Amino acid sequence: MPRDFLKRHLPSPEALRRRKGLAIFRGRMSDPELWHLTRRSVSAAIGVGLFLAMLPMPGQMPVAALLALRYRFNLPVALAAVFVTNPLTMPAIYLFAYELGAYLLQAPAPATAFEFTFSWLSQRAEEIWQPLLLGCLLLGVVSGAGGFLGTQLLWRWHVLQRWEKRRMLRRLRSS
Repeated sequence: MPRDFLKRHLPSPEALRRRKGLAIFRGRMSDPELWHLTRRSVSAAIGVGLFLAMLPMPGQMPVAALLALRYRFNLPVALAAVFVTNPLTMPAIYLFAYELGAYLLQAPAPATAFEFTFSWLSQRAEEIWQPLLLGCLLLGVVSGAGGFLGTQLLWRWHVLQRWEKRRMLRRLRSS
């Protein structure tokens, strides 16, 4: 993973410190480990962020921030990874999670057609919560583990490519 790309696209420590929702963490946000772009800290942040993104709960960002502070991995990357689920992607992801959970539990389909509205969800909560939660947890584990492992592999590949490039340049200079 190119550090320059991440540095360009991630918010600065000052920008995150100014966010109202993260005000309770200001004292702990001075830890330099939260801002380092290392393979370990970025891959852990992506794994945790993607796992939390799949959970149908409010407050995913504060939970990601708490975990980043506690386990000292990259805070901005964890917060950015949570945004995989946003108002545009949420209906499709949670519908897929519900269908996956319903398939695994062999649950019958709801009596009425699915609508992504608060009133429909509140009326059908008792009927759909188990398949939805199972599907979301499964998607969270798979996407979190895949994000962690994928980041580890991409980072390692990028480092190997840079080593190879340097080795080739040294050979050309010595010839």
